[in-house]
Amino acid sequence: MSTHSLRFSPEDTAPQEVTLLNASSSLYEGDWSSIPHSHAFTELFYVRDGQGEFLLEDKIYPISKDDLIIVNPHINHTEISRENPPLSYFTVGVDGLSFSFNDQKEYRIFNCRKKKTDLLFYFNSLFQELDNQSEGYEKICIYMLNILILQLRRITDSPFELITAQHPSRECANIKRFLDSNYGENISLDHLSAIST
Repeated sequence: MSTHSLRFSPEDTAPQEVTLLNASSSLYEGDWSSIPHSHAFTELFYVRDGQGEFLLEDKIYPISKDDLIIVNPHINHTEISRENPPLSYFTVGVDGLSFSFNDQKEYRIFNCRKKKTDLLFYFNSLFQELDNQSEGYEKICIYMLNILILQLRRITDSPFELITAQHPSRECANIKRFLDSNYGENISLDHLSAIST
């Protein structure tokens, strides 16, 4: 008999304290106008199929099948679909979680097509649990969300930290982004006041 034995001793077996606020599955059919908006929570946006653009803070990025867009709280964004094939996507709203990327941006687009991890499987599993609502589905959804976050750590070449969301106002979030990007400059209170209005 041959045995290959491994010991599992995780440092922390409890998932992060995150709350799944909402989830939607959408197919763009030309009846929805793309209006820039923001949320007080983090949004994960996964493109199931199709192609289009994603507007993030006045910059437009091309998106297509198997792209994942992470949008931190209070970031203006919207999606714009091309006609053929139209965008089909999942969105997941998460509270208690914000991503801190090393370039100080408050969003990130991951191209997952060439990675071996099938994020679509995890999104489909999450939505299947939400649709069926069988016993214990809430816990399974939280665990699925944590698995998604761990898979992101494996596939990304852009390191990030997870930080607890503090629920700042939009004005405070704008000032924080400005300070993070311009910390080496001579910044006056009058300039910060102008940013907050």
